[in-house]
Amino acid sequence: MENYQNIALALNNKGYQCIPLNPSNNTPCYTFKNIDITPSVIKHMNWSNKRIGILCRGVYIIDIDTHNLSSKDKEELKQNFIKNGLDYIYQLPYGNKNLGGYSTLKNSPYFEEVIDSARSSYVEVTKSGGLHIILKKQNIPEITYSQKIDVFRDTFGNGIDIKAHDNNYCAIAPSSGYTSIIKGQIDFYHGNLENNLFNNISERQAQLARELFPEITTKFYQSSRAHSSSKAYRRLLSGKSTSRNNDLFKATCFLLENNLSLEPLEVIVGTVNEAGDIFSEAEFIATVKSAYRTYNNKSN
Repeated sequence: MENYQNIALALNNKGYQCIPLNPSNNTPCYTFKNIDITPSVIKHMNWSNKRIGILCRGVYIIDIDTHNLSSKDKEELKQNFIKNGLDYIYQLPYGNKNLGGYSTLKNSPYFEEVIDSARSSYVEVTKSGGLHIILKKQNIPEITYSQKIDVFRDTFGNGIDIKAHDNNYCAIAPSSGYTSIIKGQIDFYHGNLENNLFNNISERQAQLARELFPEITTKFYQSSRAHSSSKAYRRLLSGKSTSRNNDLFKATCFLLENNLSLEPLEVIVGTVNEAGDIFSEAEFIATVKSAYRTYNNKSN
C-alpha cells in the first residue's frame, strides 16, 4: 500500500500542497479552504485508505473529460494511454465519434501547444480515461487564475475543465484508478491558451471604464436585464463576449439612442477571446460605423 502521507510530504517539500480524499467520490476528508497545508498539518491528517489530491496552489490543471463515452470506451482509452503514452492522443478516431474533451481539444487551435506543454510537465490518465495535465502557475500581475468549467462549450465543444483557483483540487497518482504517463517536473505552459484564458486585461479595463465613466456604466448596469444592448455591454466589459462584433454593434446603438459617449467601448480594443483572436482598432471602427449608419437610418 502506498504511503500517501510520505508522498504528500515529499510534494510539499517541492512546494505543492496535497490533501487526503475519500476514495468513493474524491471529496476532501478535511476542510482546507484558505488553510496552508504545512508538513505539520499533513502529519496530523489520517491518510489510511484514502486517495491523494493536489491543490491548485502554484499549479493549475487542464482536465480532459470523457463524460459522454461508454464505460467500455473509457476503459479502452485508459488502457491505451497507459500502454502507449501521451502520443496515443494522435491515434484517436476523431472522425468516427465525439470523444468528449479529446474531440474538443482537437477542434481547438490549442491542440499542439497543449500536447507540447504536457510533454515537458506532468500528465496522468484518470480512472475514466481522461487526462490531468498539471502545469505551473506564473506569478505575474497580468494573469489571474480561476476555475473555468467546460471552458470551450460555446466555441469548440464540451469536456474540458480548467482547475486553477487556489481551492480547486484533483486526485493524482498513485491513487487507485490514476496512472502517471508523463512523470516530469511540473513545468510552465508554453503557448497562447493560458494567456487567453487568464489574462486580466478585460477585468482591469472594465474597472477602468467604471471609474472613468460612472454615469454611462451605471446606466447600462441599471437597465433591464432583459435589455439585449445592456447585456451586450456587460459581456464586452467582462470579457465574456463570444460575438464581440455583434455585441459592440448593439452596445453602440444603445449609447447613440441615449445620447451617451462611445468612449467606454474602446476598452475592448486589443482584447483576446478564447480562440486567440485580437479585437483590432480597425475592426472596432468598422463596427461602430455600421452602428452609426443603422442609427442614422432609423432617425431619418
